[in-house]
Amino acid sequence: MTGSFVTKARALRNWPRWLWAILTAVLVALLTLLGGGKSITAAYKSFTETDRIIEISAALSGVAKNSLPVTLIKVDDETMANWGGPPITPHAALAELIRIAEAGGARAVVVDIDLAPEDATTPADPALVEAISASTLTDPPLMFVRSFRAGSVSGEELERTPTVANSTPYDGIFAQSGKAIWVSVLTPLSADRIVRRLRLWQTLCEGADGVTYPSPALVVAAKFDTGGDRSDELKHFLAEQVDRRCKRLDAAPSAWPHRLSSDVAIQYMFNAETEEASAKTIADGDSQVAVFNQIPAWALVRFEAGQASAAGEIHPEAFKNRIVIIGVTHANSHDIYATPLGSQPGAVILANTVAAASAMATMPGASPLVEILIAVSIFAVLAFISYNFQLAPSVLIAGLITVAAALVLSRLFGFEVAIRIIAVTLTLFILHKFFDSLAGIVYDWSHGKGWRSMLKTH
Repeated sequence: MTGSFVTKARALRNWPRWLWAILTAVLVALLTLLGGGKSITAAYKSFTETDRIIEISAALSGVAKNSLPVTLIKVDDETMANWGGPPITPHAALAELIRIAEAGGARAVVVDIDLAPEDATTPADPALVEAISASTLTDPPLMFVRSFRAGSVSGEELERTPTVANSTPYDGIFAQSGKAIWVSVLTPLSADRIVRRLRLWQTLCEGADGVTYPSPALVVAAKFDTGGDRSDELKHFLAEQVDRRCKRLDAAPSAWPHRLSSDVAIQYMFNAETEEASAKTIADGDSQVAVFNQIPAWALVRFEAGQASAAGEIHPEAFKNRIVIIGVTHANSHDIYATPLGSQPGAVILANTVAAASAMATMPGASPLVEILIAVSIFAVLAFISYNFQLAPSVLIAGLITVAAALVLSRLFGFEVAIRIIAVTLTLFILHKFFDSLAGIVYDWSHGKGWRSMLKTH
């Protein structure tokens, strides 16, 4: 009898609830002391965070619609060391990188390196002037990222809206040769300083005059649109933006792109750790090629005594039919940003926008009513799950449903609309959890439980 009693007493199903509470508290304490508690908490919490949904969607989904292969030539720490530790990227070495990319069959080259000198009297580098003048890339042309600064605007508006383009010693050669254009890669920061959006074009005004700088993504999307080359339509569109913003004229809607807002959600597909062997692939003729690869600049170019030269032979497929981006990734670049995929160099963010250029520039829209109806429908499913399941399984199931919905919606309406719907859905879900708990307290209080209505029932 005694043995049976002991066995029964030790059975898990007979343990009191308070004992389970003590055991879980001890387990949490041990996990925290061993360093695993923080990771588990972050992972659990992330099931209801939009950025984690973006990260999981990027991992599970395929490449964006009509993606283009991109190669990043990165000026990294090892490159700067091999080049003798210059304070900035040597323009002579940059010129040699451009020549190598063009000789390798690049479809377009984007230079994400600031050409504006600290000293306004600094002359243009003859090697880079020659590389620009002799460029074989005319349509689309060689693209250089322009840097901006604030003019007379002050306060928070200053950060959001640059008003003056920084001058460079190469401005004249751009105008004379017609072989290169300036582009903008502004990425408006969210309140939490995370890069989630790209500005497809940026208009600067001087009185009634002005200029609109396209993003590389917009230039690439126009040139390689599946419906044909839309470069002329893009030029017309950019001129219209000056009429609208600077001259305050009412212009007819453009034939392409069909966008009123310049800002669009970035469709991330890879990060700085992605290598060619692990990258997603796209079709190129009869073969599959990596949508992203990266090559350190030191492997392509030597730089000694102010002179640049080719470092040796390169793989024939390294640049062929690819968009080539030349950018800095070294630690002293001050060009590292927080993204939903972790901290990334600006050049890698730019590579993502160029690879997904077509999908981002031509994203189909959905009316506000349709977005709300979809968000409410998904929320209704999540609320039902939350009502019928305990917290742990409800959050897990809600996370899986949300990821699946994000993948489906991104295919139907585009990535931007999908993320916007998911953000609204998650906000509704979190608010529901709070107000449902509050309603339970009010209900129990009104049924005579008093202050005990705030205690959990076991």
